[in-house]
Amino acid sequence: MFARLTFRPLIIFAFLTTFSFSVQSQDSALPGTEVADSEVGTDANTLVTLASQQFPDIFASATSWRLYSGIYYKFYATTGVYLGIGDGQVYVLGGQFGNEVVGVGSVASVITALGGTSSSAGTTSFTNLKSASTVNALLEYFTTLTVNYGTISSFGTITSSVTLEVQGTETIDGAATQKLIVTIAGSNVANPLTYQMWANGEGKFVKVIHNASGVEYPATSANLIGTSLISSMLLALAAADSPAYVSGINAALASPTMASQITQTTVGGVPAQTLRIETNPTDSARYVIELSDFGSFSMVTGYESTLGTTTSTMSLSNIVLR
Repeated sequence: MFARLTFRPLIIFAFLTTFSFSVQSQDSALPGTEVADSEVGTDANTLVTLASQQFPDIFASATSWRLYSGIYYKFYATTGVYLGIGDGQVYVLGGQFGNEVVGVGSVASVITALGGTSSSAGTTSFTNLKSASTVNALLEYFTTLTVNYGTISSFGTITSSVTLEVQGTETIDGAATQKLIVTIAGSNVANPLTYQMWANGEGKFVKVIHNASGVEYPATSANLIGTSLISSMLLALAAADSPAYVSGINAALASPTMASQITQTTVGGVPAQTLRIETNPTDSARYVIELSDFGSFSMVTGYESTLGTTTSTMSLSNIVLR
């Protein structure tokens, strides 16, 4: 659990820079101001207790809570590990985690993964609904994202998935780009199609190579091809802003009865709180939306729609967060 997810907000870099020497030297004179358990809160104390119970070889003999640069942390001198909490997120640093801050997830999601119950379990405001219109907006949250499409009756029986993976950065024609691998597989695809894609700082594709044919598309057409290939992932985020769903989502979240139906679950292997909402049910149209809260953001992670005789579904089956 503590080595799986990465999420690095800018505020953590100051924490990393200052603490890197302490991690390497396991210095006992740590920076920061000692604070009482009550200041950090119930969930933070629950989390460190569960961590010490589940991973006693890593989280044992901790210091008291300290506060430095907006981060509450404990230091485990025997292993050289820091466990920090800031802005509702959990971070680890040092020891087996290395000298780079690693984000594990939200406090609530980590408590759930460790087998505990957060004081906020079963409630959420879902105030951070996100949508994406460019690949850069998409990559703000994920390094890997797989979207599955089930039966789409208007096109016959089709089951397909589109996977986006971040492969690092490369310089193309003097400009920094992010290299992506997009794979399309499914019942309507004889063999999985794989594309290498490079997106610049504006989220535009400057280069696309189809692995099967070795064809490199010029910049003028690379963006058109690239956008169409990741449209499924963009749709997964943009669905939260769809006019067809927004009124139903807001009405459902405002209902105490519906809010009580929020459940602790996992989406693509990542802990989340989810709520299934049925909107606009009529004799000829039915929409069911799965809304999920990952702590730092919320988004639509699945939907089912029936329009007359046409049925379509979408769900996220694999997620690796930044």
